[in-house]
Amino acid sequence: MPAARTVHQGRQGGLRHRFDRDARMGAQPSGRLGADLSRGAGHDATGPTTTTVDGPGASLKLPTGTKGLYSVRVRTKGLDEDWGAWSSAAAYTVADAPQAFFTDPAADGATLRAVPHTFTWKVADETGVIRQYLSLCDIRGNLLWSGTVDKDVRSFGLGYAQHAFVNFTPYRVMLTVTAGSSLSVTVSRTFQTNWAPPAKPSLNIFVDERLGCQLSVFPGKADSDDTPETSHFTVSRVLPDGSTLQLGPHLAAGEGASDPLPPLNSEFEYVAVAYAATGVSTATRVKTTVASREVALNWGAGAERSWLGRYLKKGSSRKVTHGYKMLHFADGGEGLPVSYGINERDVKDSMDFLLLDEEDYKSFLEVMNMAGRFWVRDLYGERFRARLNCSVKRSDGAWVASCDPTWETWEEPANG
Repeated sequence: MPAARTVHQGRQGGLRHRFDRDARMGAQPSGRLGADLSRGAGHDATGPTTTTVDGPGASLKLPTGTKGLYSVRVRTKGLDEDWGAWSSAAAYTVADAPQAFFTDPAADGATLRAVPHTFTWKVADETGVIRQYLSLCDIRGNLLWSGTVDKDVRSFGLGYAQHAFVNFTPYRVMLTVTAGSSLSVTVSRTFQTNWAPPAKPSLNIFVDERLGCQLSVFPGKADSDDTPETSHFTVSRVLPDGSTLQLGPHLAAGEGASDPLPPLNSEFEYVAVAYAATGVSTATRVKTTVASREVALNWGAGAERSWLGRYLKKGSSRKVTHGYKMLHFADGGEGLPVSYGINERDVKDSMDFLLLDEEDYKSFLEVMNMAGRFWVRDLYGERFRARLNCSVKRSDGAWVASCDPTWETWEEPANG
C-alpha cells in the first residue's frame, strides 16, 4: 500500500531557518543546515536524528518510509563557530491513504432499473474514518446533489428526494472518504437509468343495472425482482373510432372508476395503465361488450339517472338533413339554382317503446316531465346527446311510449 504525507501542526515554513549573524553580514563560504528529526510519542517514540547539510541549501527531504507521527526542527550555521537557535518544531504524519470502492454498482456503466437505489461501498483505513461525502453528477461533471453521510455508514439510497432522475440518462456518483490521518480518497461509479416497468395491472369490470360499467384496478404479479412497485393507476375507455376518455386519473390499488355511458352491443376497450414512481408505465387492455335488449336514456349531471326501454316491433327511425344554400344565377341556363353546403346537419330519431307495467309507465312519465338534455344509447352502439319530445298512449290494452330525440353536440357527463 503506498504511503502519503500530510503536515498536521506547526508551520510548514518553519522548516526554513535563517543563517546566523555572520551569514547575514554576507560571509557565505561554508553555510550549513542542521535538522533534528524525532518520531512518535510514548513507548513508540524514537530519539532525535540529527542531519547536517553542507552548503547554502535551505531544504531537506524528510523520510516517509515508516508510518508514524514525526516532529522536525532546524537550525543554521554560517562562518561563526556556533550554531543558530533551533526553530519551532513542525509535525507531519506518514500514513497509508484510505482505500474505498463501490460494491453496488460493482462496475462502471451499470444499469439502474428503478430508484431509489441503495449505493453500497467498503472502506479500509487503520486510522479510522472521520468523514464521508457523497455527490451525484451528470456525466459531464456538473454537480446535481451532494451531502455528508455518517462516518459509520456504508450505504446510501439515492432517489427522487435527491434528484429528479431522467430515464435513459448516464450519471456519476462520487464518494470522498477522509481518514483519521487526515488523508482522503475519492472514488466514483458511473451508471445509467433504464427503468423497469411495473407489473401489468388487473382490471375488474362489472355492468350495473343502468347499463353502466363499474371498474376496479389492482396491481399484477411482478415478473422479476427488478419490477418496481406501482405508484398509481389510470383507467380509460377507447371506442372503435379511437376516441379515448379517461375515467380514473390517479387511482390507488383497489380503487374504482365509473363509466355511465358505454356503448351498447358494440365491442370497445377499457385500458388500465400502471405507473411506477419513475414514470414508466405498462398497460392492460380488456375488450368489452355491454349486451342489451333495451335502449338507455341517461340524465343528470353525471348521467347517474336512467330509463331503459324496449322497442316495439317497428323499432325506430332516423331522419338526417344537411344545410345548404340555393342560389340562382342569370347565366342563361335552365333556370335551376346551384347549391352550396354550409356544414350544418340535423338529426332526428323516432323511437317507440312498450311500457311493461305501471312502474315502467311512471318511470317514463318522469322522463317526459324532464326539460333537460339526455344521453341516448341505442341498440347498435350509437351514443348521442339530445333533447326529447315524448308522448304516451294506450293501445291494444298496453301503454306505448314515443320519443323523438333531436341530436345536439356531444358532451361528456360531469364524472366522465
